[in-house]
Amino acid sequence: MSRSYEPALEAAKGSDEYYRILSDLRSNRNQPGGFWVAKDDPRAADEAITGSCPISELTHVGAVLLSNGASGIVDRFGLTDWPGVMAVLASSGPDEIIRRVRQAEAQHAVAADDATIAHCTGFGQA
Repeated sequence: MSRSYEPALEAAKGSDEYYRILSDLRSNRNQPGGFWVAKDDPRAADEAITGSCPISELTHVGAVLLSNGASGIVDRFGLTDWPGVMAVLASSGPDEIIRRVRQAEAQHAVAADDATIAHCTGFGQA
């Protein structure tokens, strides 16, 4: 969900305005300038934010892919930053990231989102 809608939705909870705002939000799903949800439309993958760099330029011996639910540890709940995610993965593994996300979801009374992590290690070593 677009964060710009959250305050308005919270303020309008239980009213007709809530459903109008929610309808407006949903009308922006999988649209140019809106937000993309792959479970609703596989074309969303074409809209993904991606990046790359040569393995020789990596400062960590690893890489991670996170679903939007798992990335909530940084971008939704602000519990750590990206280097912090890598540190937690190195010390405790993906289960710890997901545990922290689930704990934050419970504390904020939000529905659990998908939380998938692919953590790759060991490349780039001599």
